[in-house]
Formats: sequence, C-alpha cells, structure tokens
Amino acid sequence: MNYKQAQSQLRYALRNQKTITTNKLSRILQTMNISLHKDNTDKEIKFLKAQIKNKDRRIQVISQQLHERKIRHQKLRERIEKCECK
Repeated sequence: MNYKQAQSQLRYALRNQKTITTNKLSRILQTMNISLHKDNTDKEIKFLKAQIKNKDRRIQVISQQLHERKIRHQKLRERIEKCECK
C-alpha cells in the first residue's frame, strides 16, 4: 500500500463513519508515517532534523559548485575578450 492508497482508505473510513480494525488503521497510519506514540514522535523529529541537515549540506555543496562555475565562466569570458581585441 502506498501513501495515496492509505490516505484514501482513511478518508473513506472517516467520511462514511465505517468501522475499521485496529490492525488496518495501524497499517494505514504507518504507511502515512503517522504515529500515535510519544516515543515515535521523538524519533520522527530526530529523523526530520537529520534530513534537514543533509539537505543543508547538499545546498552548500551545490552553492559552492555554482560559485566555482561562475568564476570559471568569468575567466573564460575574459580570455575570449582578450582574443577578440587582438
């Protein structure tokens, strides 16, 4: 079951006030990464913080690469201008 399927099953059960087994509800919520336990929320927070940290690192790497490319492009442009002037 994927996220969209779990979401639609939960929506159907809630809108139509259908009875749902605890096992099925647990499986749906797990698929949607929703936890009702306090311990799991701490784990989820740590996981999300780690994800943010990884994304920040990736952004820094990409920014550095972009900066280096701009410098190379500028140097190349200067060389081309020198050649055209001669």
